[in-house]
Amino acid sequence: MLLNQQITAVNMSNLPIIYKLCRMAKIMETVNAEVNWRPDNTKVSPGFLIESLVISTLSCRKPLWKMHEFWTQDDLDFFYPELGLEEKWLSDDAYARALDKFSDIKMGHLVSKISMEMLKMHDLSLESVHLDTTSKSVQGVYEDDAEGSFDITYGYSKDKRPDLKQYKIGCAVQQNGLVVMGDIMAGNHSDNQWNPSAIKSMSSFFEGKGYREVTFIGDSATVASYESLKQLAGLKFISRLPETFGIAEELKREAFGKNSFVSAGKMAAKETSANYQVAGFVRELDGNTYRFIVVHSSALETRKENTQKRSIEKALTSMTKKTAKLEKEAFACEPDALGALQTLMREVESAGFKCGGHVETRQSKSYSKRGRPKQTDEGSVEVTYHAILEISGPDDALYQQKLKEDSTFVLITSMLDEKVISDIDVLREYKHQNSVEEAFRFLKSPVYLGQTLLNRKERVEAMGYVFILVLMVACYLQFRVRKALEEKNEYVLDPGNKKNTRPSVKRIFEILEDVLVMITPQGRYFPANINPRILKMIEWTGFDPRIYLDN
Repeated sequence: MLLNQQITAVNMSNLPIIYKLCRMAKIMETVNAEVNWRPDNTKVSPGFLIESLVISTLSCRKPLWKMHEFWTQDDLDFFYPELGLEEKWLSDDAYARALDKFSDIKMGHLVSKISMEMLKMHDLSLESVHLDTTSKSVQGVYEDDAEGSFDITYGYSKDKRPDLKQYKIGCAVQQNGLVVMGDIMAGNHSDNQWNPSAIKSMSSFFEGKGYREVTFIGDSATVASYESLKQLAGLKFISRLPETFGIAEELKREAFGKNSFVSAGKMAAKETSANYQVAGFVRELDGNTYRFIVVHSSALETRKENTQKRSIEKALTSMTKKTAKLEKEAFACEPDALGALQTLMREVESAGFKCGGHVETRQSKSYSKRGRPKQTDEGSVEVTYHAILEISGPDDALYQQKLKEDSTFVLITSMLDEKVISDIDVLREYKHQNSVEEAFRFLKSPVYLGQTLLNRKERVEAMGYVFILVLMVACYLQFRVRKALEEKNEYVLDPGNKKNTRPSVKRIFEILEDVLVMITPQGRYFPANINPRILKMIEWTGFDPRIYLDN
């Protein structure tokens, strides 16, 4: 019989799965082939250190410092037996030096290279690309000792931490939500500058890989100016047209004036999903011809309706105060009072209210002496004119028209042929833009990096590209699980017995949070009472549960 101390219970969590995905991506080999290092003079390769940073970030066992405490000797011997690693070699200084070597190469190119290989490995195409940015808050102390465009600074915080300095991550995913490109920018870098330049750069890179018919989809920052449109010349793109372009309002009014909308239905399966209507136009903008799709959203109208009610109440209060103030003002002649009345009426009507008014004559006596007049004092009669304005209520027709226009947005695309892609399909492609936002979601919380990793901003920039690799691996994990669920017609059971066929990375990690493995002198085993849903989730990731027991 084995003694208790000869049996060790270890929570492996998601570690074996993340390890397998990183091995598929060949992060270690690709980094080692790109960076400058000497295998004969290095105990731990920079490729292993970068790959293990990706694994540790996704495993979330501890903050990213004191890395030698994250990796136990048993872990190293189980996952990387051929490398002959020792736990004591994995110091923060070793990781810092690996980031230094990583920062010396074209990190964005390396990320794209790995992403392309993963795409081919999963036999997936590259038809459309969605791009967006997010901010990454950083805690710690660093020396601002590097020159260049990258800077860790305060800026608009997309992860709701304006108290922390940040840098920005730009990312692009293909139609299945899988990362194909990443970029790291200064914390205050403008999306308006990044989006069009990133699209131009991606187009050149993808063409070199044999992908020549890619459609790029981005938010309104993609076409924020005429200069942005010039950068996109000759490329296939879809974007939301900013309201700063006058043509946006013109197209909305024309669409409603001619009642040229057609139903596009819902873009999601939920009962509460918005219903859409679209109206298509072809117009010239800055000397070039584009296709515009005016889109009306029922969900947007509901939100705007509540906003409009508050706006009406606020405007009515303001106009009522102005009306009362005008009524108290005394004019010496009727034309002056009438002129003031008409001016205020125009203001009230332009604010969206119906009103009417007239000029009222008032008489009052004045006396030459101060004090209480005597009965014999006749005094003089003073005639004044007062503007009386009555607000009868909101102009319902005007507000309804405004509500309709406010509940629409305009898409712009360079693809003019409706036979190739219809107005509805342009909208459908644009609605997939949330695939980038979904990919970013699990990277929102600030990450604490030890002082050794943060004392030079080149290292923070390199760590940003590590996070893009983290994002790539997480996206493939999510894709594999969702694909398996669809193919097998199965589902994840969420709290409240809700069936979930599209679990997020967070939900997948929750199920894999506690995966106990019993380590004995005879081998590794799952406990007899392991939760069946854990084994099921491992299978959905595309791996055999034995990856926890035998590597």
